[in-house]
Amino acid sequence: MLDPRLATPSCDVQDKLISIMEVAFSCLDADPEFRPTMQITCQRLCN
Repeated sequence: MLDPRLATPSCDVQDKLISIMEVAFSCLDADPEFRPTMQITCQRLCN
């Protein structure tokens, strides 16, 4: 889903992109009870 004109990201950058996508998808859960709080979201993004 990345712009094909860009160079392939390093493994470290790929891992960070995957982590960000996982957090984003968890925030989209249909059931609000399963969505992370902002505190948890911030912790996941800062690690």
